[in-house]
Amino acid sequence: MIARTDFRVKGTRLLIEFDGLKKYRAAEGQDVLEKEKLREDDCRRLRWDFERFIWANLDSPALIHRRLTEGVQRCAEAA
Repeated sequence: MIARTDFRVKGTRLLIEFDGLKKYRAAEGQDVLEKEKLREDDCRRLRWDFERFIWANLDSPALIHRRLTEGVQRCAEAA
């Protein structure tokens, strides 16, 4: 296993990450960010795509819907 993500859109290669951003602000935040970037790069090399959301995005269901729809479309076009 290369990575564990928060969600996967079933039937697609779209992975969903939800971050509160606090982990990046801690003393080890730069290290956490670098590891996460490398993990995502590994997944992308295996043709997985990502959408990332933060708490503030939850105030905009239309934004979430649009980004998920676009992400699913990207995955379908890349297949």
